[in-house]
Amino acid sequence: MQLKSIAAITNSRIFNLLALNLSGDASGGYHKLNKQFLGETPIPKLNEAESENLAIIYDHISSLSTKAIEAYGDRRNYYVSLLNTECDRLNKLVEDMYDISNQYQEELLEALGNYYSWFDLLKERLNIEDENI
Repeated sequence: MQLKSIAAITNSRIFNLLALNLSGDASGGYHKLNKQFLGETPIPKLNEAESENLAIIYDHISSLSTKAIEAYGDRRNYYVSLLNTECDRLNKLVEDMYDISNQYQEELLEALGNYYSWFDLLKERLNIEDENI
């Protein structure tokens, strides 16, 4: 359960914004996310209920990702839409755990430039073009 909850946190938007802003820039607009940068990024202390909730979200995102990859057409869009909702839920939950103001998050995003999440990559690989998903 703890590994799943940590995996959920490390795949959240706020964790990535913090880690990427600590990391060094690499060529071509990439960032270095080596263990020394990840180790400097704080992870909130979790109680049992928070850890369990994050593990459930992890399992749900994993399941929906598999279903989206295996589906086609409208069914794929359906799973991607559900996945988007679950990712938003994860991001909101982890943002609340970090207790970082929206203004500071915007400053992190501005300092980073383009932010490309794992969900953006998944949509790209699945050829999902609808920005509303």
